[in-house]
Amino acid sequence: MKRIYSNYSEDEYRDIEAAANKAGMTVSAYCKMAVLAKVYGRSKKNQSSSLVNDMILKLDSMKANEVFIISDLFSKDSWSALSRAEKLTLSKQLAKHVRENPEAFTVNATLPGKITQYKKQ
Repeated sequence: MKRIYSNYSEDEYRDIEAAANKAGMTVSAYCKMAVLAKVYGRSKKNQSSSLVNDMILKLDSMKANEVFIISDLFSKDSWSALSRAEKLTLSKQLAKHVRENPEAFTVNATLPGKITQYKKQ
């Protein structure tokens, strides 16, 4: 996989960071999404939003008292094919979903490696 590095002024970075946080994404994932949207146009389906939608559907289908971590919501092949930035973005989206739905989900434990384990109510 190839990498692209870019430099930003403090003001530019602050603006990009604010936009990424608003979208619930890491700065790296947000920059990647923005570049690909520019290259391919807005009509191309965004893989990140598709993955978030799939994750929400999986959460909705879970049984009460089921315990899970982020990778449990995807097939092994899907999860292993994701970049670190994509995994972080999905993790942030899951944490946000749990915070916004305290009646449906709770944090169950923090596992070694700072992996958050959740529980469906």
